[in-house]
Amino acid sequence: MGGCLGGGPPPSKEETTTNTSPQQNTQIAQQITVKSETTASANVTNRGSVAASTGTGMTTQEITANITVQDSQEKKQEEAQLRTPINIHNYRIGRTLGSGASCKVVVGSQKSNEKNQVAIKIMNKDRPIMHQLYHREVDILSRLCPASVSPENYHKNILRFEGCCEDENCYYIVTKMLEGGELFDRIVSKEEKYIITEKQAAFLIRDMLTAVKYCHDHNIVHRDLKPENFVMATKEVNADVVLIDYGCASVVKDDDIVDDIVGTAYYLAPELACAALHDIYKNSQLGYNSQIPKPKKRNGRILKATDVWAMGVISYVMMTGRAPFRGKDNQAIFEATCLQELKFPEKDARYQNQLQLSDHFKDFVSKILVKNPDERISIDDAIRHPWVQGIQAGDYRLNRQALDCLRQFNYQSKLKKEITRVLASHSEQKNEEEILRHFKRLDADGDNYLVVEELELLLKDMGYANHELHEEAVKMVQNADVNGDQRIDLEEFKTIWFRKVLSTNDQYIRGVFNVFDDNGDGHIDARELQLVLFPSTENKPESSPNPQSAEPENFEILESIRHMIEEVDENGDQVIQFEEFQKAMKEDIDNGRLNMTTLLAGGKIQ
Repeated sequence: MGGCLGGGPPPSKEETTTNTSPQQNTQIAQQITVKSETTASANVTNRGSVAASTGTGMTTQEITANITVQDSQEKKQEEAQLRTPINIHNYRIGRTLGSGASCKVVVGSQKSNEKNQVAIKIMNKDRPIMHQLYHREVDILSRLCPASVSPENYHKNILRFEGCCEDENCYYIVTKMLEGGELFDRIVSKEEKYIITEKQAAFLIRDMLTAVKYCHDHNIVHRDLKPENFVMATKEVNADVVLIDYGCASVVKDDDIVDDIVGTAYYLAPELACAALHDIYKNSQLGYNSQIPKPKKRNGRILKATDVWAMGVISYVMMTGRAPFRGKDNQAIFEATCLQELKFPEKDARYQNQLQLSDHFKDFVSKILVKNPDERISIDDAIRHPWVQGIQAGDYRLNRQALDCLRQFNYQSKLKKEITRVLASHSEQKNEEEILRHFKRLDADGDNYLVVEELELLLKDMGYANHELHEEAVKMVQNADVNGDQRIDLEEFKTIWFRKVLSTNDQYIRGVFNVFDDNGDGHIDARELQLVLFPSTENKPESSPNPQSAEPENFEILESIRHMIEEVDENGDQVIQFEEFQKAMKEDIDNGRLNMTTLLAGGKIQ
């Protein structure tokens, strides 16, 4: 299956040699050695709907329901009045933290006190769906951080909501600035001060569970708990871990029936996985797996249990570096989740060294990862578990080999993300024309967006079997859709294109490596990465090899480069050899870790 995402066949063996001509290297160099800006994906997702009804001649039951709706709306209005609307003009807009087609997140600082930094999500009003996304997110954040409560009394593990406003062109959501990076980046860091023991890992899980419980106590189910959605508040060693991204969250009472399926494949509970499977089977010509139980109605109580399951998966991944239930695609992941027994690995996936997992940790995870949600441990009992409280957790450091697996798990390497960003943003004219031609050919209705049905045409050209078309097209949308509008624009399409090329074409990988290897010594060092990925900072006086001596913005770039190298540097020599570079580009991770197909499969479920 597969091939380059350009409508052509996979490269032949003759085409995938590791040698490129000087002319080819020059072409690739022209393509990627251009001025670029640091960006990251802004994770904005569209989930659910907001419905209201009015009418006359209502029954008593309907009148009662209407009064309830009005009471709820009045409470929301009272809450909105308590929170003083912010004035966006009082903030100085700084660097971009992440961006999508109609949304970006920037650093903001109050003009009256520039040390007070915040994160500002700016959502363009050019898409009607942004109205729903904005009000949905504000509603969730307002419930978690009510204006009637003093900010210093907000929950320390919940993203702090500062305020919101809108103008003629945009919506603005202001939250606290979180500067500590993703939780898993902290765990796998090689810095001595960030060394994590089993007991410290247990305490982190405790705080994460406490954040989930706080949401549940406010009738909010997160529905997309995964490692990326837990970040550290600051760079301090004892910083709080904070739950973010409420794009999938739902406000639901225990008895409310919920039919939709959202989340991320590896973290989806069996009761959701079996429902997702039945949807897949309906669109497949391969028939049903009779061992998969029929999906049951899901209410708010069950949804809360799915959040608990996801926390069990996160705990397992944190301690072992792999997911407990794995597969080559979404269907295989779901079937494993529904049918396979929970097992704990004796050895790490990469080096086959012995893993040190305490019996108390295994007991904790075994009580969470129970297939039947009615028998699964509750969020309160999970928090009270002796391992989570640190009573039965050891003081030994987490297994280094498991951490190495963890570096590769759950996302493509940061190095590859940056390279695909640069390739997509600054592709040469020839590639631009070819990509645009394919995009327009697929865009059947000419609205400048691709949806699942249109992408099926591309996959058919690539040689996919008819029964695979729909599922693969859904994967492509899930993984490329940065702003959550369930469709792909041209910029998102470019990223798919170049990511696929870098995953399948050895010749192209060698050419890109040669461009980075500026002095031809056979490896890529930090200076060479900076020269290509962030050329605007290369010749500045503050571009010191020592990050501590750099200016704040340049310090972040140098730190980012260091993390990129650290993530793929298997032999610890602080440079990237070709074999390491090739592995990062191809995303070949065997023995229970992710390969290209699995990575694309393990995205959001909508």
